[in-house]
Amino acid sequence: MRRLLLFDIDGTLVHGGPAKDAFHQGLIEAFGTAGDIEIHDFSGKTDPQIARELMSGAGLSPEIISAGFPVLFERYLAHLAEMLVERPMTVLPGVESLLDALADQPGVGLGLLTGNIVGGAELKLRSAGLLAHFRTGSF
Repeated sequence: MRRLLLFDIDGTLVHGGPAKDAFHQGLIEAFGTAGDIEIHDFSGKTDPQIARELMSGAGLSPEIISAGFPVLFERYLAHLAEMLVERPMTVLPGVESLLDALADQPGVGLGLLTGNIVGGAELKLRSAGLLAHFRTGSF
């Protein structure tokens, strides 16, 4: 029997890094505001959901929010790539040894199940040296 083990990224594989700051900058560049980002709970949510919640709270219409997504995510990824050079993600204890052990198991594949957009997931995992462990995912 083949098995696919799915991992979240933030708080499961890695922590820290500049993602919130990069998202903040992207929101400002796309919408002129970041809303109440400092008090907003990001956990368990997709990146588009977070943006919708923040921008709805700032009074923007669903149409304006959806129209701003291409600029938001392009700028977010650009800022994230730049910021990760100085502030890389930190791998949580035991993650590397677990992933190495699972890679040696026949019939086991590793994937991602995350609220990150694809580019954000790739940048974060590359920063932490973990990207090569994952060949598939749901974003």
